[in-house]
Amino acid sequence: MKLKKYPWLLAGIITAIIFLTITFFRHENVYAGGVITSGDLMTQYTSFFQYFRHVILGNHSDFAYSFSNGLGGSMIGNWAYYLLSPLNFIVLLFPASKITIALYTIIWIKVMLAAGSFCYAIQKLTKLTSTLAITVSISYALSSYTIFYMGNLMWLDAIIFLPLLILLTHKFAVGRQKPIYSIILAITILANYYTSYMIGLFLIAYFIYISFLKFKTWKRFLKNLAYFVLYSISGVLLTLFIELPTLLNLKETKLSTHYAITNYSIPKLLFNLPSNMLFGASNTQLPLIYTGSLVLLLTIAYFFNIHIQIREKLATLALLLFTCSGLLSNKLYVLWHAGQPPQSYPFRFAFILNFLFILVACYQLAKQQLTKRQVELTTIILGILFIISAYIRHKNSINLAWIISSVCWILIATVTYWFYTKKKINSIWLLIITILEISLNAIFSWHSVIPSSYENYTVETQNLINKLPATAKNSRLEKNFLINQNRGESYTFNYRGATVFSSNNDIKISNLYDDLGLQGLGYFYFYLTGTQLTDALFGIKTNIQTNRPNDTIPKFRNYGLREDLSQNPIWYKDSHNIAYKSETFPLAFAGYSYNNFIPISNNPLENQSKILNKLTNSNNNYFSKAIQGRISYQNAKISSNQQNISFKQIDTSKSTTLTFNYIATPNTSAYIILDKQIMTAEDGDSRASKLTINGKSFRSMPFSTQPIGIFVPASGKVTLTMTFKASTHNLTIIRPSLYLLNKKELWQTIKKAQNNKMNLTNWKGNSISGTVTIHKGQSLVTTIPYTNGWHAIVDGKSTPISKTLNSFIALNLPSGKHTINLYFEIPGLKLGIFLTILGALLLLIESIFIKKKQ
Repeated sequence: MKLKKYPWLLAGIITAIIFLTITFFRHENVYAGGVITSGDLMTQYTSFFQYFRHVILGNHSDFAYSFSNGLGGSMIGNWAYYLLSPLNFIVLLFPASKITIALYTIIWIKVMLAAGSFCYAIQKLTKLTSTLAITVSISYALSSYTIFYMGNLMWLDAIIFLPLLILLTHKFAVGRQKPIYSIILAITILANYYTSYMIGLFLIAYFIYISFLKFKTWKRFLKNLAYFVLYSISGVLLTLFIELPTLLNLKETKLSTHYAITNYSIPKLLFNLPSNMLFGASNTQLPLIYTGSLVLLLTIAYFFNIHIQIREKLATLALLLFTCSGLLSNKLYVLWHAGQPPQSYPFRFAFILNFLFILVACYQLAKQQLTKRQVELTTIILGILFIISAYIRHKNSINLAWIISSVCWILIATVTYWFYTKKKINSIWLLIITILEISLNAIFSWHSVIPSSYENYTVETQNLINKLPATAKNSRLEKNFLINQNRGESYTFNYRGATVFSSNNDIKISNLYDDLGLQGLGYFYFYLTGTQLTDALFGIKTNIQTNRPNDTIPKFRNYGLREDLSQNPIWYKDSHNIAYKSETFPLAFAGYSYNNFIPISNNPLENQSKILNKLTNSNNNYFSKAIQGRISYQNAKISSNQQNISFKQIDTSKSTTLTFNYIATPNTSAYIILDKQIMTAEDGDSRASKLTINGKSFRSMPFSTQPIGIFVPASGKVTLTMTFKASTHNLTIIRPSLYLLNKKELWQTIKKAQNNKMNLTNWKGNSISGTVTIHKGQSLVTTIPYTNGWHAIVDGKSTPISKTLNSFIALNLPSGKHTINLYFEIPGLKLGIFLTILGALLLLIESIFIKKKQ
């Protein structure tokens, strides 16, 4: 196979080999036993792809709405954002336990395709030689954006398709329309609507840029513009069978939530930028725009090239300023991110900056000219960038070797390119230094971590769940352990849960969790600090507890909570795990709808009690009065009142210990209310370095004032110990009070709900049916999270759906026995399919018209 004929293929192969090598040394090569730790791959996406497998391989009813999505939720937004890349079907070639290998394979192929795509496009745009095209393709495919964000694999499709879309946009701007543009645009949007939005902004700017450079007459420009707009509309229409339902879903969830905007100091951001452009770039809080010293050199040299017209340089500068506008204004930063400020992984549009920098570098490469004046001016600019970078890195205590290395690579790139332009050396040397620099930067800018044993954990946990009797899995299930902080394990193991983490999460459920002392915030809710009341409310029939310590499997977390269940019946028990059975409310029952819930701040048990009583028309007291503990302390000065305790460290170089001793009724389930300030998901962030109750350690998350489930032993003594690490200085927390659970009162309420249950004849992801008897004043209340798309047929007639707790499905029905059928249809799907067919017809007509004209 000749290099000149298929350079794009060789670019892909070389990049694939480099990627395997880089990830091997970063301990991220899954084939060699590593794990990808960048992005949210292990904390979120593995579970989404397990869900993908379950649905494709048979669980079709969960496609539109799934009860593995936390308490239940629409899935169309998750499909559109995470799961519609054409390469995702690769996961079907691997067993569930090998999902990390499958995802690594997808990432590897995407990086390879990105290099091939760029190589193909750039040769068409600039006529670079094969070696030079391969060189810049490697810089593009293995930029710092790709290396540090590869775990966010749903963004990588944009990197593949961007060069092809730019090539086709260029053709539109010069009057050569290609219908394939609409198809590639549609695939790009379907793969990920979010990054496609960013590409769309850039395509418009690039079309104007090329139209300006190639301008002949207004008539021709308007004609080309009309074709570009028409074919773009066709491409968008082709996607509306997915994207229209997605938009309607996002309006209920993500777009209805307003997150705080991070107001960057623009001067500070721009001043720090050079440190992420040179060798050693690794700051993920800055734009990831490192593409190698050669590309940076060429991009700067372009603007001092006397053989390039000033008109073209000014147009290119304007395009650069437009693309960099997200770095120049906080409002434009949010605009580039589709109006939603990122909650992590900032400057997500940086892949477009990398593309443009390399494109400009290619314009310079294509000239194959370098004057002494160019070298002088370029060297001055590079010198300024290096000085700023060295200052920033020194200020951030970055190793001196990195600073020296960055200037060395600048010199190597400059000297090598100088000799190349003087025809002293072959272009292969530019390829060699690029491979070496890109690879070394990727390898040494990463701190290797201990990989998790995802495969072993998945197999063991699935075996554990399989051992549970079927009746233990016919309702919701939760557990006190997970791996990699992945709050989507209900997807992984295909059970109905009460925990989820998704950027498309319904924030109303998160807020309700927070009020009830559970963990909820924005994109996630975590059924971590449940009580027997919340178990009853949400139908948590099975709760699995483990005694395995943290990190017995790498990245394994045992939260050590829920001792309040220790006297419950047991579904299953082995040497490490106990599956407890709980009596709960039915999924749906004849109760009393309640929508005027006003939570009491920092009082989750009172909030729980109020909801249970209102839904069942009860007036029970589920908890004793607060029991205060006798406090003792070390290395602290204490002041307190009935609500709060404040302490000040005496010696800030030593830890501080607060101990609370309680006397309570023996052999009773109880809860201690703890301030969220002392909690954390990770030990390193916690104010308290250790928390124990009667010598048993536990951990939680810092998102709500929360009840910790305990069991009062026969001695009646309970000891809570908080050990605060050194340099805590001072802290004021809510006084940790103990409350005894009145199980008799709770059982009365549960029994009332069970006696009025809807007898289910069907419970699938997209449909629930059964019969129920409604008495005067009652409604059908459920804990099925409502979203547009749910419909109700009662006794053969369509019935409007109302809500309870402003979040869950309820039906206002007359007295009597009713046959209920709830079913979910994706809103906007039918209209979306119609518009997609319309788009296909429009594209066909356009293609026939163009062909006849040609």
